[in-house]
Amino acid sequence: MSLLNDDLSVWEIGFRWAGYDPDKLWVRIPLAVRDKFRVVMDAILRGDLPCETLSLEKWRPESTMPREFFIRQYIDEVYACISGHKFDRKLLRWGTVERWAMQQWCERRNIPLPEFWFPPGWKFEYQWETPDAEESVPEQEPAEGSGSKEAEIPAAGANDQTSPTQPGEASQQPTPPVMSEHEAEGRRKLDQRQRRKIACQEVGLRVWAKQANADVKVIANSPEVQELAGGKDSDFDVLLRWLGEVDPRDPGKRRGPKRKK
Repeated sequence: MSLLNDDLSVWEIGFRWAGYDPDKLWVRIPLAVRDKFRVVMDAILRGDLPCETLSLEKWRPESTMPREFFIRQYIDEVYACISGHKFDRKLLRWGTVERWAMQQWCERRNIPLPEFWFPPGWKFEYQWETPDAEESVPEQEPAEGSGSKEAEIPAAGANDQTSPTQPGEASQQPTPPVMSEHEAEGRRKLDQRQRRKIACQEVGLRVWAKQANADVKVIANSPEVQELAGGKDSDFDVLLRWLGEVDPRDPGKRRGPKRKK
């Protein structure tokens, strides 16, 4: 049951999202599954959907992680998948996405959460019962004829909408779910990547304002984008894709990275 898994491969996500069994022997991948693969891999390459095993950072010899953890090693296969020309099964089984990342990406793109991973009505964290600090004791109504008139007079501000919060009401307010340290770290990395993406795009547009006909590779290699915006820390193909989203030139003059057919 996929609900028990906190992370799934792109291969499993594509098949389950389209309503197919990923464990069957598939000679030909169904069209609906291929479409899911294209959407997910495009989101990963754009930096919108974090992938645990495909880093968008630039690989360096001093890197502590092996090369296979960097998307640069599979860039041709990634572009072939996004364009729909070829679907590398090894790559799709290698790419791993965590549940929280999928949830955040769907919510930001206004995509309905996949029911295979997010069943309607289910809570993803077990909720322990928290006993109230004090158990409320019901008040007994006075007997007829024994009640004083003071009890019939409402206290000042009782019907006022701006009356102060009564004891016990604070505990009824919904509390945000507790975030694990691993998830919090992942969200921080995602926010950093998003800030870098926005910075590269904004700086790139300013460079384009001075060099209206400059190729996207020229903009990506400019000192402004590389140094000021931090583009040097991202994979070059990822940087090209970020800048391609805001390229102000005529569409006929745009040339993206070569894709493997």
